Amino acid sequence: MLRCAIRQVEGSCLSTERLGEGMMRLTINYADVWQSLAGELGAVFREVGTHRNALEVRTKRDGSVWSEADRYVQREIVRLISRFDPRPCVVAEEGMNTAFTREATCPRVWVIDPIDGTREFLNGGVEFCCAIAAIESGMPVACFIFLPELGHEREGVLITVDGAGADPLINGARATTASFDGDGMQTQVSATRRDRSPRAFEGRLALCGAVAKTQATSLTLDMVRTCLDISAVASLGSFDWFYREHQRIWDAAAGISVAAGTGRVAMTLCGEPLVPLPAGFLEQKVPTLSTTVIASAGDIGCVMSLLASR
Repeated sequence: MLRCAIRQVEGSCLSTERLGEGMMRLTINYADVWQSLAGELGAVFREVGTHRNALEVRTKRDGSVWSEADRYVQREIVRLISRFDPRPCVVAEEGMNTAFTREATCPRVWVIDPIDGTREFLNGGVEFCCAIAAIESGMPVACFIFLPELGHEREGVLITVDGAGADPLINGARATTASFDGDGMQTQVSATRRDRSPRAFEGRLALCGAVAKTQATSLTLDMVRTCLDISAVASLGSFDWFYREHQRIWDAAAGISVAAGTGRVAMTLCGEPLVPLPAGFLEQKVPTLSTTVIASAGDIGCVMSLLASR
């Protein structure tokens, strides 16, 4: 059985805000939450990594992979968040949705993907992460993206947004926004798909000399690479834009938070903004975005035209 040590947090982490009519709302310092998670999840991932060849593994109905490490890491995340939010409202990939009955009264929902890129993790790759987003009033206001084996020496990379309007941080320092200067560099896009059937726009991209990533590893990481330049901490370039059909909210919410922090446009293929999430969306058994498009404001029109044309 997988186990890890539990460190005690010194002092109180909790404060409240009066809402009126005698109601109180717990206020959260997201930077403190992320710091606590980062301090412990490194050990958690090192532990599950040593067992990766002996883990129980299953294939889900949608073709994605599940391992017992996903469930274990998710349980540890919820335990750690509970130090700051004693009755957390959680929507998570591995069978947890306490928003089903509580969303209307929850001031915040924690959306969790314990291992986004399970197949990559099991295969010993580096493009997987733990993705957490805090959603308030339908908006992902803060996020925590931990890539435990990314980095030039596989030392790990942490990307956070500490609240609404905050700049994204990489390993605690202000992140650099991905930029594309039209200097002749080859266009790179993330347009992954579940099946092997190519879509019409992929042929048009090839004719333009663009390179499209179609095999998914971590969707959250691809969204980050569309918004941020992470080349200083990892040997991975940026994407000009991101597209995904039928994306689950747990591998989208953190990336949408990063997009908001960099001024990237995040919308559906129909031209509707992805957030705020509609009322009741998180109450679904598997909350799913029909389509996800992320691009710069200057490119979004051309990207939408390319994707929509037949």
